[in-house]
Parts: sequence; C-alpha cells; structure tokens
Amino acid sequence: MRARNIKPGFFENEYLAELSAHARLLFIGLWCLADREGRIENRPARIHGQLFPYEQDIDVVKLLDELAKCHEQFITLYISDGKPYIQVNGFLDHQKPHPNEKSSVIPPASQGVPSLHTKERVTREVTRTNPADIMNDEYMNDECQPTKPSKKSPSKKTTVPDSFPINPEMLLWAKDKHSVSDIQWLNRETEKFLNYNRANGRKQVDWIATWRNWVIKALEYQAPKNNVQALPTGERFPGLSHQLKQVGG
Repeated sequence: MRARNIKPGFFENEYLAELSAHARLLFIGLWCLADREGRIENRPARIHGQLFPYEQDIDVVKLLDELAKCHEQFITLYISDGKPYIQVNGFLDHQKPHPNEKSSVIPPASQGVPSLHTKERVTREVTRTNPADIMNDEYMNDECQPTKPSKKSPSKKTTVPDSFPINPEMLLWAKDKHSVSDIQWLNRETEKFLNYNRANGRKQVDWIATWRNWVIKALEYQAPKNNVQALPTGERFPGLSHQLKQVGG
C-alpha cells in the first residue's frame, strides 16, 4: 500500500456522510491501494484481506457498489480486456503521488465498459452468457424461443490461465447460490483448484464453470453424510485427546 493524504474536507462532505461507515473507510483504503492515476484491480477478496483483515463479515462487493452508485459516484467500476478495474474519481484533485511512483499500467475507464455488481443485473447477464446456468430450471423463461444453431466453430480447450482472480461475479455466485461468505475458505479452495489442474495439465473450455463445479464438490465433501454428525475441526476421534492426557500421552 501507498501513503496518501486525507484532507479535513473529507469529514465535512455531506454526500460521504450518507454512506455507511465501512464504505467511507473503504474509500480511504482505496486511495492507499490505487496507483498514481487512482486505478486498481477490482479484486474484492484481495481488497478485503488488505483493508479489513480482522473483519470477516465485511461485504466488499456491496461496499464498492455503494461508493459507485451514490449521488457523487466516488468510484467507477469498469471492465477492460475482460478484467475488472476500479477508478477512484477525482483522485488527482486530492492526491499528489510521489514523482518516483511507477506509472499506471491499468487502462483508463474511458477504454472500458461499466462493470455490473448488483444481484439482479449480474444474474441477468450470467444467464444469457453462461451455458451451464442456462440449463438451470430456475432461470428458464417460458417466452424464450429456440434459436438457430451457431455457425461459429466450437471454443478450444485451454490450460488454466496464469492469472485466475476471483472476480465479483464469482463471489456473488458463491454467496447467493451456496451461502459461502468465508473468503479465506474460498481462496484456499481456489488455490487447490489451480494447483490440481496445473499439475495434471488439464484443459477446459470454460474455467469459471469448472471452478464452480470444484466449489460445489468441495462443499458436498465437507457436508455431514446422512445422519453422521460432523466432528469439530481438529477432533476426528472424540475423547481421544482426553484419554491421552490421562495416560500421559
């Protein structure tokens, strides 16, 4: 993170005052994470770990939306070349980056398209573009008419990308579809997912859909089977630790 300036006017801004306390704190934190042009990769899991390491219940995606959709639109969420970014609006009006600070390598918002975060809009976008979700009965629309088969050649399988960030849409899917709010768990499973597929040289057409299947299987694996009660973490054999203490083990 970088050292930035905060002016007294921040606390007197009536539009900022309308936001939640965590949204205002996130706004300050984004200054420290952003490059010299006020741009940053939109990676909520990473932002959460850097700015709120001791508050697991913070919803960074929701807070970013709050900053982007308020009256003053303090940030802009956009996608460029398929990657999500954040622009802190008016950044250079209030900050003076060090002359030796590296130039931004992130494309400006003017070269991207608006990013979608809210549940309603993201769901509509996903159901129209992701084949795996279109087959779900929950999203079927009786008014949809059969379409002609595409003449495009089938997509080629590729190895897992070198960079595979958990984007806002993936976080929203995990939270809304499977009630996964533990970001640390999601990061661990993603790391296992990447290590496994890279070690085995696996190739897929849609890596995000493959990641979703991995998360679903991981949740099923850790769920209690039938009527067998799941044991607390670290206590696979109930009472064993107590017995060992009695015999000096």
